[in-house]
Amino acid sequence: MITNGDVLELFDHWNTALQTKAPNYVVGLSSMDVLVVPTMSNHVRRFGEVAINSGRYTFSLGNGASLPARITYVDARQGHT
Repeated sequence: MITNGDVLELFDHWNTALQTKAPNYVVGLSSMDVLVVPTMSNHVRRFGEVAINSGRYTFSLGNGASLPARITYVDARQGHT
């Protein structure tokens, strides 16, 4: 089972790769069937029976402040519905 420490280590490795500004190095860290969720796009993407809907929205807090946030839904058809 992957641990929180493993996840942090993998993120650090990925972040270090980004700092090199070498796209082939960054891409080389992923498997061939990786699914990259866009961070600046509000378009729905479909991959067979899976749809990914991601975007941005704003929470309105009780004290009048606003908090920008992101949302990502991954939907998959299950059964015969």
